Amino acid sequence: MASTGTPAWREATRARSRFFEWGLMAGLVLVVLLTFMHQAQQVQGQAELAAIKRTLGALRTAAVMDDLQARLHGRSGPPGANPFDLLQLRPENYLGPLGAAQAATVRPGSWWFDPQCSCVVYAPLETRWLAGSTGGTGGTGLRFRVVTGEGPLQLAALGTYLWQGQRVD
Repeated sequence: MASTGTPAWREATRARSRFFEWGLMAGLVLVVLLTFMHQAQQVQGQAELAAIKRTLGALRTAAVMDDLQARLHGRSGPPGANPFDLLQLRPENYLGPLGAAQAATVRPGSWWFDPQCSCVVYAPLETRWLAGSTGGTGGTGLRFRVVTGEGPLQLAALGTYLWQGQRVD
């Protein structure tokens, strides 16, 4: 005579097997999700580095263009101290000239000009990507002194800045 049902132990084994399979699947999905989130954060850090380099490049290019125009038109004298004034379009995250008291409250991801040290300053969105010496400037921002002299103004890093292992200067 054939049995109409399966023994209880077989059902319990199948239930444990399904539970194990679903647990394994959930663990695998969790590992993939965590790996994706880590990689997304790495890409976000790379994007911020690219934005920093783009802004520094724009400031340096504007300084060279201003110097060439000054030579072409026979102007003499040092250029203005704030290189952001040389840009036709300032970055949206540029806050203007700020003193030390005001700079302490800026939002991350902002650029400003510090007239006290004649520096261009950037406050990173993610400070964990930034390593290296701060050149005695304190804080976790990137500071670049505006150096004027013969030729276009220069931006000199006040420290050795490493962003995800890449030098920022």
